Amino acid sequence: MWRTISLVIISFWLVMTTQLVRFVWFPEGSQFAEVPPDVVLKRFLEQSSGVDNAGTLWIYHREKKIGFANIRCTRIRSDAQDYKLHLEGFLEKGSLSFTPEKVMWRIALNLQDVNRLGGFTAFMRVERSPWMVSVVWQRGQQIPLVQVRAPEDSGINDAAVQLLAAQAFGGGALPGLPADVAAAAEAGGDDSVKLRARQGQMDFAGQKSLGHNLELTLMNQWKVRAFITEAGELVHLTLPDGYRLIDPVIHGLIPDYDEDDEEDLPEAGNTDAASRK
Repeated sequence: MWRTISLVIISFWLVMTTQLVRFVWFPEGSQFAEVPPDVVLKRFLEQSSGVDNAGTLWIYHREKKIGFANIRCTRIRSDAQDYKLHLEGFLEKGSLSFTPEKVMWRIALNLQDVNRLGGFTAFMRVERSPWMVSVVWQRGQQIPLVQVRAPEDSGINDAAVQLLAAQAFGGGALPGLPADVAAAAEAGGDDSVKLRARQGQMDFAGQKSLGHNLELTLMNQWKVRAFITEAGELVHLTLPDGYRLIDPVIHGLIPDYDEDDEEDLPEAGNTDAASRK
């Protein structure tokens, strides 16, 4: 009897001591548990669709502000987890290499059951220029419909662009990606796309703010990382090639951009090193 009680006491002491050591010496590792991506996506979509006004993010290329994006979400049906996510904004003059003019753009995503892409539209127009690009795709289409208006001397037309799209995107339900991104990522059967979500934190002027990190990896080459607060608000989005979208509220509160972080981004749990101004 006493031997059993002693073993229970010793086992409890070992477990609690181990947890205490982890919390004191490795606090980040003890907090950042992996969670299903659907949980984080649903929280973000529900929060965004519950407000009337659009959220605004500033667009940066490395340390330079080059434009802004408005994000708005609407729930398509109250009895289903179907949403439409709208993104639109401007890029300032000189932001893109092919034109010195201002660029207007917008994107609309139809999300079914939170994580399935039912279709999307994308549009870009260059001010005071013939340049215009439109892309439309619906679930079930093998290739998106691409329309381009360009200067005559550019040699670019709809037929040439549609041929390139057919060569690049052919063969999948979604251009270049599986139809159900989250399901494919969780099943681990397709290495072209990986979606992970993990508890995390960001450093705002020295203060730790808890939330979730959502990380999308494409073709084992490109990574997109989003930090979503515990309230479901998107405040930071990191894109390839040094592009970032930042909530104006936290601008100036997170560490400056560091080009070295582009080569070796940290694990999804902690965004202190990857989150830049």
